[in-house]
Amino acid sequence: FWGWMMTTRAQEVKPLDVFNKISSGEILQIIDVRESDEFNRLRLSSSQSMPLSLLTHNHRFIQPEKDVYLLCRSG
Repeated sequence: FWGWMMTTRAQEVKPLDVFNKISSGEILQIIDVRESDEFNRLRLSSSQSMPLSLLTHNHRFIQPEKDVYLLCRSG
């Protein structure tokens, strides 16, 4: 599973950079890895919920040819 995902090194992205990309109309693949109750309380409208506990089961829904932005509670 992780072999195909790690085609490049993961890097931290500042929230403002993501905001600017969304504001400019760029369509991002944002995966929110928080648990469902956290996602339901507050979320980015363009994000997809995929709790970290289920990521290995749902990885087929991630488009590996696109950059993947993972959103979590604690960075």
